[in-house]
Amino acid sequence: MTYDKIILGAGLYGLYAAQKCGAAGQRVLVLERDPAPFMRATYINQARVNHSKKLLTATAMPLIDIANECCFGDQSYFSRVFKKYQGVSPKKYRDDLSQRS
Repeated sequence: MTYDKIILGAGLYGLYAAQKCGAAGQRVLVLERDPAPFMRATYINQARVNHSKKLLTATAMPLIDIANECCFGDQSYFSRVFKKYQGVSPKKYRDDLSQRS
């Protein structure tokens, strides 16, 4: 397999660079000995999802705007990460909230 970028060290800036390169369509390999940086990325995504849940609940913002507000880069990535943590898509989450009201 070939990669466009290889990033050594997955500190916050390494992961940020990997995300930006990936969003630009580049194939990225991140090499890190310590698993802790990847856990930081998990915490960051959890914080983004929690913020997006507040926006989905309290506003009528379009999903693409919420994705941008929460720094997901694009709506597709936002939906994948949201579903990973919540078990449903952002649209379904919002729809379920409106049905309960």
